[in-house]
Amino acid sequence: MKATFSIWRGDAQGGAFRDYATEVSEGMVVLDAVHRIQAEQANDLAVRWN
Repeated sequence: MKATFSIWRGDAQGGAFRDYATEVSEGMVVLDAVHRIQAEQANDLAVRWN
């Protein structure tokens, strides 16, 4: 199944939401999908989690 995620891309001067469509499967959490987007579509995407 595909899902679309709107992710804010920007810097101190501004930015915008960008849509990324990726495959998701049962049991995945949002962070799993973001990691997939990083690996497959946006290798410059920075993610911070604790």
